[in-house]
Amino acid sequence: MSTNLSRESLIYAAEFLKGDAELFADILSDVITKQKYQEHEFIDVRNQTASESASAFANAEISAIEATHQLAFRTGLGNSVFAKASNHVNNTTVKDFAKQLFTQGNVALVGTGIEHEALVNLAEQFLNLPTGSAAQLSGSQYFGGEARLEGHDNEYVLAFEGAALDSAEYAALQVLRHALGGELNVKHTTGSGLFAQAASKVDAQIKAFNLGYSDAGLFGVQVSGAQAGVAVAAAVEQLKAAKSLSNEDFARGAAQAKFAATAGFESRLDRLQTLGAQAFRGSKYSAADSVAILEKVSASDVAKVAEKLLKSKPTVVAHGDLHSLPYADSVSL
Repeated sequence: MSTNLSRESLIYAAEFLKGDAELFADILSDVITKQKYQEHEFIDVRNQTASESASAFANAEISAIEATHQLAFRTGLGNSVFAKASNHVNNTTVKDFAKQLFTQGNVALVGTGIEHEALVNLAEQFLNLPTGSAAQLSGSQYFGGEARLEGHDNEYVLAFEGAALDSAEYAALQVLRHALGGELNVKHTTGSGLFAQAASKVDAQIKAFNLGYSDAGLFGVQVSGAQAGVAVAAAVEQLKAAKSLSNEDFARGAAQAKFAATAGFESRLDRLQTLGAQAFRGSKYSAADSVAILEKVSASDVAKVAEKLLKSKPTVVAHGDLHSLPYADSVSL
């Protein structure tokens, strides 16, 4: 049994042996329909949550990404996935929120390795949920901005308005992200991509990210390390040059994007979470479908999204030794 919280969904999942589907469907049903929300249980969960949140915000990389979302979207997607002491949540707040959240129109039952007819029968256990429609949320709006946070470890994020998950632009941005690269896919290596080449010349790590949501996205570069300030300039130069990728860089980016697209279907739990998120967006993609979409992306598509990125208002977060990290208006875009 496990739970996972993202910026757009809350997932309760169970992995079990064949023949036990009815038992675990019953357990999941009890979780969302018969939870008593006892005060003493809330205290234990609150303390655990506070500890997890404190640990997360002590991590410079996580703290910088959370601040980036807050600046970029303010509310909605800008809300942190970690609880803050200033939220003043109590047991009654949680109980009332659960009543709004757990309604028939706002819950999707997803299964893998189970016949569809059997899954439909299992869904009957959830019919005692209160009637209600899916949560009505206002559309995400991108703002951008700058924040400078004192800290022990240097972290610098330069982000731009990206694209929604199921859009053609998102697929092109995925190819661009992997062409820029920077992530260490193999231990004790220098990484791959244009950012890895730039980072090898300074004491810093540079990596691209492409975060897609149902109606918005965030694309950018994250720089960390002692010489993060120097590395920012190198990262920006690579970003600007991405409008004209070489054939080799484009082919590598496309190949790695396809490989990454299949990762969301590797394990049973990965598939559950991927398909569950798709259910709420009203879409349905298999690993093969995701690869097929990426195969349609051309070098000119990537050039267009790269040019569009740099025209949006940047979101800049500097964390660490602020004397060595540049201000947003000194970054030459």
